[in-house]
Amino acid sequence: QTFDLTFDLSVFDLFMAWGNGASVHAGSPVDLVAPARYVNRHQLTVWFSVPSVPAQMLRRQQLRPDALPTLRWSLFCGEPLPQRSAESWQQAAPNSTVENLYGPTELTIACFMHRWDPDLSPPLCRNEIVPIGRPIPGLMAALVDGEARLTCENSGELCVAGPQTTPGYWQAPAVTAERYIDLPVSRHEARRFYRTGDLVSVTPQGEYQFLGRADQQIKILGHRIELGEIEAALRADAAVEHAVAFGWPLPPLGAEMILAFVSGGISQTGSLLARAKQTLPAYAVPRRIIIVDEMPLNPNGKVDRKALAARIDEHLGGQAQV
Repeated sequence: QTFDLTFDLSVFDLFMAWGNGASVHAGSPVDLVAPARYVNRHQLTVWFSVPSVPAQMLRRQQLRPDALPTLRWSLFCGEPLPQRSAESWQQAAPNSTVENLYGPTELTIACFMHRWDPDLSPPLCRNEIVPIGRPIPGLMAALVDGEARLTCENSGELCVAGPQTTPGYWQAPAVTAERYIDLPVSRHEARRFYRTGDLVSVTPQGEYQFLGRADQQIKILGHRIELGEIEAALRADAAVEHAVAFGWPLPPLGAEMILAFVSGGISQTGSLLARAKQTLPAYAVPRRIIIVDEMPLNPNGKVDRKALAARIDEHLGGQAQV
């Protein structure tokens, strides 16, 4: 049990275990510093966590081949799963099926799934992020453009409908009207979809790839930029554990520059900037890269972008609007 009870993913750990006559092991925060030791001590067979955990284990050199031999199932959800983490975890848990789950709270707890295959999955990764996969049976997916209209393109904002969709937000009709829309599913029928705010693309194989958040698209010099692509370019350096990019500032006409935070075993940014210049257009290369010892995490174990944004003033001075 790696999740706080306020995080909806805890529901799976508790009730799937108890419903199948299994035990739940709730490790302490100290145990999560060295999860492999905890897993092996208790001979655990099912693991479920946010992807930040294997990323931290990689940095601490705890995710060695065959380090987790007892695991049968390894599930990750809550934030994008880096390809490097999936590959290393599969090697560490050779007897385990590794799955990347996707599911906003409004579609609790998971509505898409990709089962990692060492041979077939790597070519399907986009920006070195494991695909979110395909909709779980019973759910329907649709893509809309920036005007919330159905699009024929193979990329757009992901919308999902089905029995797992919540009816709306408690006593918040305005927010509900913004995030839930009716879309036609046939000539005579429409269904209510939840707008996830996540941008995806669909491969010819029908796999959905996570591109980034719709609210993380920015414009610089008239060019639309996906911050996720910049983060992927920085993570291409093996020493980088996490990379988070921001546009700064965000006036009505668009950001003037990009800055990024990175963590991991990197001591200087020259090589990162050189690699970024080789893979990114000039307008998308970060003007500033800031090295931090540890990425701040929110109570659910995800990288806390808001906490990072609050640090921008410390490094740039003045009022940073992000």
